[in-house]
Amino acid sequence: MNGNLASKDGDLVRRWCVAGKGLVVKSCLDMAEDLLSDRPLSVMPEFTPEPTELWIICPSRQSIAPAVRLLRNIFREKTKGILTQLVEKDVLNETVLSDYE
Repeated sequence: MNGNLASKDGDLVRRWCVAGKGLVVKSCLDMAEDLLSDRPLSVMPEFTPEPTELWIICPSRQSIAPAVRLLRNIFREKTKGILTQLVEKDVLNETVLSDYE
């Protein structure tokens, strides 16, 4: 695919997509607010997004501080809430929530 727009700024690319300037492959978490508001137009409605993982990178397992654990738990709760909304809206399949059980 070729185009006349390119950027390393993910939010700019998201805004171009929502404005109808082109196609984009992005995380549902990055696009959640737009997806929940029906802003992007789906050109492949039969396509179901594949779940992926988020990672927190630490120098070693031994250095996982309580603050990092707290951050991980906050991310986990926040992403679960967003994914639940996307499942309820039929954007994602409920299997994406299986890791939260």
